[in-house]
This record gives sequence, structure tokens and C-alpha cells, in this order.
Amino acid sequence: MFFVKEVSTSKSSQKPDHFGSINERPVDDISLDFFYKPHTITLLTVSIVVLLYFAFTRDDAQLEQNIWSGICCVAFFFLIISVLAFPNGPFTRPHPAVWRIVFGLSVLYLMGLLFLLFQNYANIKSIMYWFYPELRNFSIDSEKVAFAHLLPNFKECWWDALILDVLLCNGFGIFFGMLICNKLEMRSYKWESIKDIQTTTGKIRRAALQFTPASWTHVRWMDPNCTYMRFLAVTELVIFWQVTELNTFFLKHIFEVPPDHPLSVARLMLIGIIVAPTLRQYYSYVTDTRCRRVGTQCWVFGAIMLTEAIICIKFGLELFAQTQIKNILVWLLVQFMLSVLCVYGCVRYSKRQGKYTDSEEIASDTHPTSGKEAGDGISDESKFDGGAVRQRKTKQTNGNI
Repeated sequence: MFFVKEVSTSKSSQKPDHFGSINERPVDDISLDFFYKPHTITLLTVSIVVLLYFAFTRDDAQLEQNIWSGICCVAFFFLIISVLAFPNGPFTRPHPAVWRIVFGLSVLYLMGLLFLLFQNYANIKSIMYWFYPELRNFSIDSEKVAFAHLLPNFKECWWDALILDVLLCNGFGIFFGMLICNKLEMRSYKWESIKDIQTTTGKIRRAALQFTPASWTHVRWMDPNCTYMRFLAVTELVIFWQVTELNTFFLKHIFEVPPDHPLSVARLMLIGIIVAPTLRQYYSYVTDTRCRRVGTQCWVFGAIMLTEAIICIKFGLELFAQTQIKNILVWLLVQFMLSVLCVYGCVRYSKRQGKYTDSEEIASDTHPTSGKEAGDGISDESKFDGGAVRQRKTKQTNGNI
């Protein structure tokens, strides 16, 4: 998998590598020391005690139960090792151990995909039937326009594809997501230790806020002065994500798994979780010239995406034999052109916003406001029992972050 990176020859490129900030981010503010101190011996003791209990108390008469128990035990200890040895990633909330487990789950999923890659179709179906016998009685209906000759349920009427999918589901989702991001970008968060909060309600609220981000980074994929390499990197991201979405449909169809089956739901949930640190690491790699390596979670996600695509191609040869090459080529061309146009539109919008912000700053310097107005415009601090002090900033300040 190839990642496009913006290269800089300025002095900033000679600074130390910032890979650690996205791959092994430390916890800045620790509220309760107990949860952040190492407990390796305790963890080992508890793990061995649990292992001894199940090893000597369970009934080992059935072969299938023995295999299943062994697989669960291997996965359990692998996740324990993940907590001890794997990197934190770019996030520390609610706890770094949570993101180590997420990374461990993604590695386990990748190992499972690599194992399936070297099996034949009959063996894979047998494995799936062994885990989920109900799949034997399920015959999925063949699973939007370019692949309709392969997956019949891609044959949707134009208003369903454009209005429901593009405008309502995707369009409104993107629009409201951007509104929320813009609102959160205008605040800085200063968290108060739970030990310093006196009220019970405040302590509970602070504990609940531990499951929210510690800070909100102002994201600018397309800087007005970015190079063409940044442009290609963002286009690459759009295409990779489309491949991941396409893998979802083909995996369900090739291996005859219903959309509401636990296998499909678990995969979607796992992909949704690991995408968060993946995008953060990819963003830092693309936009920060001091970060010379892609993050480990991003690397694993790329391997998962490509391995899933290879599995789809290998076990869907009969399906792809029906491929209408013309449709596929048209789809690839349209996909690439739309990605380029989308990114180009973002670049133009970013440049216009940059000019707008600069003009506002010049006007502000030329016509200074009164002390009260300036104070109201720059900050409005409020402290609450939840333990976080939020500081609101003006749009001009936010634009220069």
C-alpha cells in the first residue's frame, strides 16, 4: 500500500520525527494515579488464576467445545499482551488501554484474514458453518450502478440512489458533522482533576466526560498553500475508503452472510472503531512534514483493506467472470474524477475562507473595538461542576490555528 506524502525542504523537516505523538501519545493530565500506574504483576496473576479455573473446571468431552475454548483463550491472552506491549495510538480517552485493545483486535482480524486467504472456498464455508450453524439454512439474495450486473440489489431507481443515499443519508450526515466539528473547534478544554471537585454530581459528570475527547484539533486537510502531493494524498484517502465500503458488499455476497448477521455487524463495528485512530495518524502523516512514518494503526488498516480486496477477488472469480469491463472502467474513471473534483472544491473553499479571514483581521486591526466588545468577542469562560473549563474563541482566531 502506497501513501502519498507532502515533502518539505524547509528547516521544519530537519526537526525530530513527530511519529511518537501519533503512535504513542502520553497522557498529559492524570486525574487518578491508580488507573495509570503499571499493574503488570497483578494482571499476570489474575490472568493465570482465570486460566487455571477454566482449564480444570470445564467439561472437555466435546471436541468442538475444546477448540472454541482454546480459540477464546488465545484471543484473551493476545489482548492482554496488547494492553501491555502495543502502542497507545493518537488517543488517550477514556484510557490508553482501550485503544491498545482496539489495535489488538485489528491485528487479530488481519491475522484471521491472512489465514482465510490460504484456504479454499469450501474450507472457509465449513469454518463459518462451524461457528454459525444457522448460515447453512441461509441463502442470501444477490446483493449501486456500475456493479449492478454483479450484485442485483445494486439496481436501484435513480431517486433512491441520488435522493435517499447521496442527499439525505450522506449529505445530511456530512453537513451536520461539519457543523459539530466547527462548533467544537472554537473551544479549548482545560480539564479539572476529579479529586478537586467537591460535589457528587460534579464527580459523576467529570467521570462521564472522561469518555469524551480531551481536546479538539482544528483539521485542515487542504491548506491554501499546500502542494499537489497533499491533493493526491486526500484523493487517495477517498478512494481507499470507497474500496473499504465496496469490500463490505462483496464479502457479504461471496460468502452468503446476511446483512444483520453478527459477522457483518461485528466487522462494521470494528472497522468503524479502528478508522478513528487511522484517520488521525494518516492526517498527521500527510499534513505534518516532521512526521516521516505512517502510524501503526493506519498501516494495519491499510493491510486489512487490501487483504479483504484480495479475498474478494480470489473467491469471487466466478462472480467477477461476469464482469462487464466497460462498466468497471467507467466506474473507476468516474470515481477518480469525482474524488479529484471533490478535493479540488475543498481547496478552492479553503482558499476563499483564508482570504475572508485575512480581510477580517485587517479590518479588526484598522477599526479596534471597545474594551467590552473585545472582551466579549475573544473569550467567554465558564466553569462548571463537570470539571472542564471551556474557552470560546472567535472565528478569526480559529481560522489561524
